[in-house]
Order: sequence, then structure tokens, then C-alpha cells
Amino acid sequence: MKKLIYILIFAMAAPALLLTQTSCSALEDTLSPESPSSFESSTVYSNVSLADYAVVGIYQYFTIDRSYRNRYNTYYGFNTDIEWYNSANTDPSKSDEKSNLANFNTSANSSNEINQSGERRLFSIIYQAIEQCNLNIQGLRTYGNVSSNPDMAHLLGESLTMRAMFYYDLIKAWGDVPARFEPVTQATIYIPKVDRDVIFAQIIADLQEAAPMMYWPGESTFTATTGRANRAFADGLLARICLAAAGYAWRPDDGQVGTGNYGSYRRSTRVESGEWANDKLYEIALAACQDVISQENVHVMLEPEYEQLWRDVCTWKNDAVNRETIFAMPFGHTTLRGRWLSNNAIKHNAVDQYCQYSSGGGSVGPVPTMYYEFEANDVRRDLTCVNYAWSAESNAVQIPADFNKWYFGKYRYEWTSQVITSTDDGIMPIVLRYADVLLMAAECYNQLGDLTRAKAEFQKVRLRAYAGNEGDVTAYMATITDRDAMLKAIMHERALEFCGEYLRKGDLIRWGVFGKAILESREKMLAIRDHKTYTSAITGRKYDYSTLGTYLYYRYVGDLNSVGKRETIEMWGLNPGEQDEPKGQGWTQLLNDDGTEPKSYIKDTSLSDNKIATLDGSLGSAAAKSEEAINSRMYWPIFSQDLSANPSIVNDFGY
Repeated sequence: MKKLIYILIFAMAAPALLLTQTSCSALEDTLSPESPSSFESSTVYSNVSLADYAVVGIYQYFTIDRSYRNRYNTYYGFNTDIEWYNSANTDPSKSDEKSNLANFNTSANSSNEINQSGERRLFSIIYQAIEQCNLNIQGLRTYGNVSSNPDMAHLLGESLTMRAMFYYDLIKAWGDVPARFEPVTQATIYIPKVDRDVIFAQIIADLQEAAPMMYWPGESTFTATTGRANRAFADGLLARICLAAAGYAWRPDDGQVGTGNYGSYRRSTRVESGEWANDKLYEIALAACQDVISQENVHVMLEPEYEQLWRDVCTWKNDAVNRETIFAMPFGHTTLRGRWLSNNAIKHNAVDQYCQYSSGGGSVGPVPTMYYEFEANDVRRDLTCVNYAWSAESNAVQIPADFNKWYFGKYRYEWTSQVITSTDDGIMPIVLRYADVLLMAAECYNQLGDLTRAKAEFQKVRLRAYAGNEGDVTAYMATITDRDAMLKAIMHERALEFCGEYLRKGDLIRWGVFGKAILESREKMLAIRDHKTYTSAITGRKYDYSTLGTYLYYRYVGDLNSVGKRETIEMWGLNPGEQDEPKGQGWTQLLNDDGTEPKSYIKDTSLSDNKIATLDGSLGSAAAKSEEAINSRMYWPIFSQDLSANPSIVNDFGY
């Protein structure tokens, strides 16, 4: 009971941390004046309003220091074949702990930003959130009369869904972890890790129970914003978890979890020959996706314009329901919380007209190869890969960035509703959107042998990307004639659609190609630098970099800004075939820093062996790491501070 009292007190004491302004106001306006210490579980969980406060309390764990706000969202998922840490350096004399965390070189004792002393550590914060979910689930099952009260049933489903998300995030980052599905007791304070399949089985069953109990987006005040879980999110999360459980991962040998076992890259025994064999998990995932798709253009939709989707993110409008965003990280818009733009936005080199935070954005970006994955008519290309930054002046203009530093065009200070003045910006990063459900459905249909329906769901996503050039999609779809071709198309499409959203790492892992894809990205970088051709062993796609140019030209276009300058840059020399000087007026050739010679741009020394080596973290050596060396580091170790807090935990994977 004392834990519950603490939860309610915390929720009342820190409303600025919770959800959006509307949710906070509702919390403050309707709280009973009765002292929280007088509440009993039977009172709280038999009253919809009080139970709702307890469930809302789950979301505050996203926003506290060292949690998702500035740790998980910042450091998980950007070491892939399409996303990287722009500031990484594998020169041993220059590398730092952030680089090591990003590039497979961290250790349990590393003094990085996740292995810190005190109670506010990412690993422990997630378990605190799980404990709150456990308390809610127990209380609602006992006192909520969920069989006859749909509001209580939804709150139970919401708590089950959020617990599933937290456990899935633990598995994504650490692999096998301790499992606790009841409130902590003296006997369960220190428990060892369990095989992740134990957790997968529980949260899959939980989500199958939860989804039918929950309201669709916008169907209830509980689901009035995308910052709270709804039925579509429970379904989509179920599909995502099933695909992860069905796929490959680095695992200890059976029965050896928590013994220090090195393990191997393999599928679960349950999938190979057990209760999940014969594509059982794909069937569950497909049913979940179909449930969401049944609500297309009612409670979910594919946003008609790709750019508008990201403008809505940057203007805090993706909390609106019945659109593409199904669930987003619930950061506040009044008291700004969440450091998303400061890491992921286009770089601003000084305080300027769009960004009042010095040196905002640009920590993370697309791998330079990503630009050449897109076709010219794909509207996603220039919204995903931006090769300019903002100049270091108060009235800034766009300037060419180094070729090795590209930025995500999805996230822009210049699109925000107000000028951001600190590292916190209130942006709500998307956790699940409808396009993901469609592509997961396509993957499930394909795995289960229905190519026609796989292509139908897949095509919805691609048609938006080629708006105005739909004939390109028709021609492309005609080339997909079998299951293998469809899977390769899905693997590539998910890179194009979700670059910068940090889904890629999980995708590569479950497809069994994680290390291979990282090394392919490294080889593509070398091929670009040397203007050679390259063929992917994973997808069979061929890349001809031989027609790339060497030099870059730029000019300013568009309307004058408020101080009479044109700030929008146009560049020539990035695309295949742009080898000669551009035609027309106003072009300037990019020069070396001393201003005396044209800069060798794509072949510039910024594409050094050391910089390219940051993809696989090979510490400045010209020799790349092996696939096994990369694969065995797809998860972080449980860090020393958390090992000290729970002496029952032992690291596996050779850490």
C-alpha cells in the first residue's frame, strides 16, 4: 500500500512531467482533497478517476532525468547500417565513452551516461515503471470489476500494454533480464535474469488479453491523445514483439542464461521446434495487424503527405488521434520535456532565428550511404537525408555540411511552433505509426504465403512516397514475383520509411543480418569514396557510385528572409551524373578551409578510414571487425552500477 501512496503523491507533486497540458490540468482539477495517505487499494482501484491517476503515473517515468528523456531515446538504436553517431571517433586517442556506447566498444565498467551512480539510472527507472504497472494490474484485477466496467477494463489493458513495452525495451537493449510480473516483495527484491522467451511469452499473452479491452484512438477520454496507449498501439506492439521473438538474436545457450555464457546468433528453440514453430508467431502478429487495419481511415490512417507527418511532429501536433501516429513518447508541451531535437535535428551552429539553444541538433544522422538508397522521385529522400547545417550567426543561412555529416530532415528547429531555448523541446518522438503496421502486415502475409495481400499492404506505403509518380510504383511492384523478392523489398522499404526512427536495429537483428549489414554499410562507404560499384549480398541491390562527382557547388534560392537574405541552399554535385560544373547563374564552388583550392568533397579526407570505421567500431584499424564480433555486441552489458544493486545478476555474452 505504501508504494501506491508514493505513486499518487508523485503524480500530484510533478504534474509538469505528465503527458500534455490538457492531461496535467485534468489531473490537478479533479484530484480529491482527501489526503493521499488515507487511500486504500480497494478505494483507488474501485474508483475510475483514482485508478486513472495511478495509470497516468506510469508515463512520468518517460520524462525523468536519465530515462527515455535523455538516455534511452538518445543512445539506443542509432548504430545500424543507415543511422550513426555523427560525433563518433574510433581513434583510440580521441574516442570517448559516448562513442564506445554507440559503436560496440562499451563494457560493464565504462563510465558512460547509462552507467551512473544514484537511483536515476535507465535500467532501474524502467523497472520502477514496471513496478507501477504491476501495482495497477494487481489492483485493477482485484477491485476494478473489469468484467463489467469497460473503463476499468481499458485501464487494465493500458497497464498491461505499458508493462509489455517496458519489458520489450529492456530486451532490446540488454537481451535477457530479470522478470517480475507481480509487485515486489522482500523475497523478490534480488532475482536473476531469465531466458527472454519467458518474458516474451508473458507479454504476448498480456497484449492478446489487453487489446480487446482497450479503446481505439479517440474513442474515449483515456485515448484522446497519442501520449496514452490505445487498442491500436496494443495490437501494433504485439505484432512487433511477435516478429522479434520469431527472429534471430544473440542468445546464451539453452539453460545457460545468467551464467556468463557467451552464446550465439540464433532463433529460439521455441521457434525452431517448440510451441512457436510453424510460423505461430507470424499468425499472431498478422491477426494483430489486421485488427488495426480494420480501422483504416476511422481510427488510424496513412498521412497523405509524408512531409506533413514530420511537420506535425515538430509543431507538437502528432498528439492528435485518428491519424498516422498511434503512440508517441508523452513529453509535455507547456513545461518542455524530452531531448529529441538537440540530438536528431538539422545542426544549428549558433543561437539564431530558429534555435535559441547554442549548437542544437546534429549529434546523430543518416549514414551517408543512405542518400543513395533512395530513387530521385522518392519524396522521402530529401526529408530523411540533409547535407547542410545552419551557419554560426544570428541570422543564419544554410551551408554545406561535410559529406560525412548528414542530418535527419524529419526533425527541424525551423519547423517548431516556438523558438526552442534549451536542450528540452517537448517533441513527442513516434513509437508506433500506421505505416509500420502496414509493413509488418506485409511481412507476415509474405511469410505465411500470401504474396498478393503482402504486396497490397506494402504498396500503400510506397504510393505515398512516390506521389505524382505512381507509375514508378506500378513498375516496381511488377518486379516482385516471389516470397524472397518480397522480403528483400520489405527490408529495403523499412530502411527508406523509418530511417531516423531507430527501428532498424531491431529489424536487422531479427532478420539475422545485423553484423553483415553493418559491414556492408562500411563497404558501401569505401565504394562511394572510391567511386566504384557495389552489390549487396543481403538484398541483391546494385549500386553504381562510379558516376558521382568530386566537387560541390551551391547557391541560394527562394524568398528573402526578414533581414533581406536568401537562406535556402541548393547544391550540385551530390547526385549521380553531377560530375561537371552546373549550368545557370549564382553557383559557388565549395573551397578548402583556406579558400585557395576547390574542396574534394565526396573524396574528401573526412571520409577517412577512421571515420568509416565508426560504423563497426574497429578502433581506428583498417581491418573491420568480424560479423561475430559485432553480433555479440548487439546488446549492452548490464552496467556495474546495476550489477552492484542486484548481486543476483551476471552478465553473459562475454562481457
